[in-house]
Parts: sequence; C-alpha cells; structure tokens
Amino acid sequence: MTDDPRESARVPAGNGGRGGQFAAKVHLEPDFELQPVSDAERTAELVDDIERLARSAHRIVSRGREVFDDPDDATQYLAAKALVIDMATAVKELPESFTQQHSEIPWSSIAGMRNRLAHTYRAISRDALWETLTVSVPDLAAAASRQVP
Repeated sequence: MTDDPRESARVPAGNGGRGGQFAAKVHLEPDFELQPVSDAERTAELVDDIERLARSAHRIVSRGREVFDDPDDATQYLAAKALVIDMATAVKELPESFTQQHSEIPWSSIAGMRNRLAHTYRAISRDALWETLTVSVPDLAAAASRQVP
C-alpha cells in the first residue's frame, strides 16, 4: 500500500470487517477547492444538469413501459430511481432566491420524492415512478429552463 492516502484505502470485505479475499481498494479523490460562483451561474449549471437528466429520463421512457417493468431486468427501473434522486438533489441545490421566485414549481414535492426513493426501499411504486418520468420530469425541466435566461 502506498503512503499517499489519496491513492487508495482498504475497505473491509463483507465478513464483519475482518478483511479477506474480497476486500476492495477504493480510490479517494484529492482535496479540491470550490471556486465561488454567482447565484446566476450556479442556477444555470443546475438547470443544465436538470435538463440533461430529463433527456436521460426521456431515453428510459422511449424504451417503453414493458422494458421498464421487466421482472427479469430491473436496470431501467433502477436507473430511473437514480436519475430522479439526482434531479431532486440538483433542485435542492438551487438558490433559495430562485425557488422563491418560482413558487409555481412544486419544490417540496420534488424533495419528498427524492427522500422516499433514497431512504425507503420500495416506498415508490413502479406506476408512480413511471408517472414521474413521463409527466413530472418533463414538466420540471421545461419550467426550470424557462426561468433561466
């Protein structure tokens, strides 16, 4: 093992932390400094992220409900969950001034969906997640993009 703590760290295998043949090395990122940005710049970056995630949601939807509901392959369902969590996280990072100016967007509902998806296994039905992908995500992306010059 190297002396550089950023290089890797030993992660115990799943046998009570005793290590073993399946112990993994995890690469740790070097420290970095965040550069200050204006609220306008931050908002524009976050809206770009929301739009990018909305395009990914559209690709999942375009594959069809049958693929999304495939009992033998949960890839699309799991990707959708991760996508909605990431989108809601981006929404949460929007400046308060932006969210207050655009109270027509259901910010608290978006945060609630993220919390249910992230913290409560099976709390969201496939139907509810599909509706989020087909209705709420496009609506949010359109509303957010209209608000940024």
